[in-house]
Amino acid sequence: KALVPCIAKSRHVTDAVITKRTFQDLCKQGKKVYLFDGEKASSPADFAYIRYGEEIGVHKGYLNRHRTPWYRLERKEAAPILMTVFCREGVKVVRNEMGIKTLTTFHGLYLHNASEEFANLVFCYFLTPLAQELLHRSRREYGIGLDKFEPGDIKNAMMLDLRIISEEDKKRIAEIYRKIRQKQGGNFVAEIETIFRKYVIIEGK
Repeated sequence: KALVPCIAKSRHVTDAVITKRTFQDLCKQGKKVYLFDGEKASSPADFAYIRYGEEIGVHKGYLNRHRTPWYRLERKEAAPILMTVFCREGVKVVRNEMGIKTLTTFHGLYLHNASEEFANLVFCYFLTPLAQELLHRSRREYGIGLDKFEPGDIKNAMMLDLRIISEEDKKRIAEIYRKIRQKQGGNFVAEIETIFRKYVIIEGK
């Protein structure tokens, strides 16, 4: 009861869409996929675990000592779309259908008052070379070929106004999303790119 499902590392996510099946597979592989929420502690084992944390000094860590109680988890909702902090060949974008929490390996992209369908549309957009190109204009380079994105870099990056996408094209993208989710074969990113590129206005033309 005191455990919260969590994605701890970006390499644990190999699918483009996180579903309950994704989480079940990680459990079967023996990955660390839970956070302990001490505020939900109810059993002797839970309280013993909190005492153990104090014995080894976990409560003295920088973040923990500024929380009351120290074992309280960060209170924020899981993001519907995730983006990796570090990348070498494009930002890894993941659709978080399960609504699972993540650690600092991912940035969370939150959509205000958006439907699931619109979240799927935004996710598909960020898969494209067009979106990746615009994102990388805001990147910070760390070493040879290693890029890092801060939350502000993503927030301030330019992007296509998805409100102008036609209903017909939205339906086409929604169908492609279903195929991605079902892990069907095909060059889906190229298909999506072709659709979104129609809406790009090149200056001077």
